[in-house]
Amino acid sequence: MLRRALAVLAVIALIGAAVALFLHWPRSGGVPVEAVDGAPWSCAEPCDRFSIAWGGDSFLGWAAAGRIKKRGMGTLLASAKELIAADYAVVNVESPWTTLGKGEAPDDPGSFYSYNADPATAKDLAALGVDAVGLANNHTFDRGSQGVLDSIEHARAAGLSPFGTGPDAGSAGAPLLIPTPHGVVGVVALAEGKNGAVGSGRAGYLPLSEEHARAGAERARVEGAKWVVAFVHWGKNYAALHNDQKAQAAMLAGAGFDLVVGHGPHVAQPVGVVDGVPVLYSLGNFVFHTKGRFRKLGAASQSYTAVTFLGPDGFEAAELRCFDADNRTTGYTTPPCDAEQRADLFGRLGGLVQVRDDVGVVRFPR
Repeated sequence: MLRRALAVLAVIALIGAAVALFLHWPRSGGVPVEAVDGAPWSCAEPCDRFSIAWGGDSFLGWAAAGRIKKRGMGTLLASAKELIAADYAVVNVESPWTTLGKGEAPDDPGSFYSYNADPATAKDLAALGVDAVGLANNHTFDRGSQGVLDSIEHARAAGLSPFGTGPDAGSAGAPLLIPTPHGVVGVVALAEGKNGAVGSGRAGYLPLSEEHARAGAERARVEGAKWVVAFVHWGKNYAALHNDQKAQAAMLAGAGFDLVVGHGPHVAQPVGVVDGVPVLYSLGNFVFHTKGRFRKLGAASQSYTAVTFLGPDGFEAAELRCFDADNRTTGYTTPPCDAEQRADLFGRLGGLVQVRDDVGVVRFPR
């Protein structure tokens, strides 16, 4: 009886170990991630890690215009500033900065969801602490070629570094280059689909493909990048992680990227590791001034910004900062998540995310 009881206990222990291993194993492959010591992320003082904040879909003004007029843009953006506090901040801007209205550009596609933002809001985004803006997404071409060129001009005038679009393929494929103490980080912007693709006499972005991914990573390294990040617009609106994104993530890992940061679905999606490359599948929205369709489509409204930490040997970790992106309940602010919302979001992001105080922490595999 004693021998049988010991055997049963041994089996139970093995099952428990297997479950624990599964919970800490990257869902997309890779190796187990070590537990994080300290809160929220440990780095011996003086810490020389370079931090880069990444924000998802952004669009200032529009449905929030009345509140902005009454309360001021600064008031609405006050809480967003903490979400991207880092040495450098990059966000996706999903609306052309142009005074052209819907249908006014000769090559305006006239889509149902068609945006333009007041060019003055580029300065608001810069004042928030944003340094660079990715412009490659499904709304790139909402005001045609002129809208693309206007966006680039207004971003630069506001002191922002635009990347991901241009009047030709060469300029659209130019990487964002971020100098750091640990080598230059090159960021390549690509977008799923072809509705805003650059073409003959047409400004736009480079569509997400293996050819463009490999060429983008190689170009970034030729231009001096030691580390290369794919900043990708993909996925289905308000939907869960799609198999196409998983396949594309594997393609990006094979193309030589060191990190993949995704946006596009307007909702947060899991964190994974594909062939040793960390993948943040979707940050969700950042500051996106439409009412949103979270409740209508039954989607969770918690989004996150990611602050990644770069050391001498590459990207080491990320802190995920949770906030509520449902403008119908937040009044177009970005309030931090409460404890219940944080638990819900970080639980949905997968086993790589560990909670430390009020942030989610991911230690990247080395």
